[in-house]
Amino acid sequence: MTPIKADWDQVYSKNFMTMWYPNEDIIRFCARLIQKQLTHDKYDVKRPVERVLDLGCGNGRHAIYFARQGFKAAGIDVSEQAIEWAKDWAKREGLEIDFRTGNTGGSTGVGSSNQISNS
Repeated sequence: MTPIKADWDQVYSKNFMTMWYPNEDIIRFCARLIQKQLTHDKYDVKRPVERVLDLGCGNGRHAIYFARQGFKAAGIDVSEQAIEWAKDWAKREGLEIDFRTGNTGGSTGVGSSNQISNS
């Protein structure tokens, strides 16, 4: 286990990261650059984006926000505990989100197949 992974697993095991709503900056980013929700079922689409990848997703709060907006979302985090929370939350919401454990800051590059697992 790497020191970074151990540190983040400890943070999540002690419930230090318990924000369950998206960051306001993420919502503004989406509204300004991707799509803005006009009514409960109508959107002003600014860019035809279909997929969103949340690197360092933690408990999945941003991936879940984007999945609720109709995007195909995925999330990667180094903490197995965080990914378990994210998977459980998505399941309870009835959302299909591809959450995986992995280190996105390694020397072989972001999203390298030897850094991402299906756990």
